[in-house]
Amino acid sequence: MNETLEKYRNRESAEQNAERLARAEKAIGVARSAIDSRIKSTVTMRNLATLAKEHGVTQSAIAKHTGIAQTSVSATLNGKNSPQLDRVYRLLDAVNVLAGQSYTLHDVETYLRPPIAQ
Repeated sequence: MNETLEKYRNRESAEQNAERLARAEKAIGVARSAIDSRIKSTVTMRNLATLAKEHGVTQSAIAKHTGIAQTSVSATLNGKNSPQLDRVYRLLDAVNVLAGQSYTLHDVETYLRPPIAQ
């Protein structure tokens, strides 16, 4: 009788541990996804800032065009905050209009700076 009870407890404990492990793995996956998203957002905004700078578009001009405070434009383009998608498109539109370009979000996400001439 005691052996049967002990086997039941061991099986129950193993099942609980498996459930805990599954929950922990799911939480890690969610955290990784959030981190990956944040990194992508930061890189995209820094790329947009670089493109703006290459075309002589200032953060003040972007702020004036979008109606977004210059400090907020600066924080967003420097990757200090994660903007909502509508704000990303407003900033992208401002850079396109002010620089006379037609960059897409994909262009900005995949932009690689040209090598520095030596």
